[in-house]
Parts: sequence; structure tokens; C-alpha cells
Amino acid sequence: MESPLTPRQEEYFEILERIDPSPEMRRIIEDTKRDLREGDKVVRGFTRVKGFTPNDH
Repeated sequence: MESPLTPRQEEYFEILERIDPSPEMRRIIEDTKRDLREGDKVVRGFTRVKGFTPNDH
């Protein structure tokens, strides 16, 4: 069952898209939104967003 994104999540993705409006970033955002809607709250093993590093803790 898909759950809707929170207003904060939507705002975050809008900010990311304004920072980097490239097609690659739009694809990453859509992939991440899909993962969140499907209940996957944690992305492990790689970094989807440029400028961010994985949390290895």
C-alpha cells in the first residue's frame, strides 16, 4: 500500500529540484519519492543526491 508523502518531504524535493533542475536529478527525485511511498524510509548503500554522503553508522 502506498502512503502519501508528507508536506515536508514534498517541500524538500521541490527545493532539490530548484537547486538542480537537471533531468538526472528529476529521475533521482522520482525514484526516491516512489521508494518513500512504498514504505522504504532508508536508502542504504549509495548516495542518490549529489553533495550528500552515505551514513555509515
